[in-house]
Amino acid sequence: MNPDWDLVFLDAHSVWEHLDRTAIPTDALLRTSPQVYANAIRLQVLARHGGVWADATTWCRRPLSAWLTDMPGEFFAFASPGPDRMMANWFMASLNSGYLAATLAKEYVGLFERLGPLTALPASTTAEILASTETTDVFLDDQLLVTRGYAYFLFHYLFASLYRRDSRFRDAWDATAKVTAHACHAAQFMDLLAPADDAARQVLRAADPPMHKLTWRMGQIPPGSLLHDIVTGVV
Repeated sequence: MNPDWDLVFLDAHSVWEHLDRTAIPTDALLRTSPQVYANAIRLQVLARHGGVWADATTWCRRPLSAWLTDMPGEFFAFASPGPDRMMANWFMASLNSGYLAATLAKEYVGLFERLGPLTALPASTTAEILASTETTDVFLDDQLLVTRGYAYFLFHYLFASLYRRDSRFRDAWDATAKVTAHACHAAQFMDLLAPADDAARQVLRAADPPMHKLTWRMGQIPPGSLLHDIVTGVV
């Protein structure tokens, strides 16, 4: 699909062939959650090397060179995956030494260098806070983070905060093409392991995303399933 790109598969061991272990507070991040740790890793990779970060649960439908390389600006991420988030972080691209990625990486790691490991804020509490506040900046308050916990979308809320208070960061995001994440998420709202039928195939063809965001919460791929159709290029 992408023969003109160098593909690098990262795991818990190989990532240190590309990053400096001292660049992030590994213990604090791991003690917080694997997701938080992975967020720090993806940002450090982009800040140091540039290129593309793609989660293992992404599935390309079109070659990157057919659409991504034509995007304006120094950074790309799919936009508006939810009403409280400006961007999705499962697929991001950055120029080497891009300001947006470098700033986001520094600020994200800085939270855990300063505060240490954090506990998760219950989803119900996050929803209550969102319903009573005008911005998501409240989730970055040190007292809330230490005494109550971090929101699952802390990464995204930090992004929004930087957008509001850093004009260079804001200009970098404003310069990007805004491609909604909704079409990429279409497959997540379907029964991917169920037998594929014409109606389900039509839904995905109508969405026509450049890639699918799938999920790790499944086992083997049954032949004839909708997921099988996706990975074999039927839809």
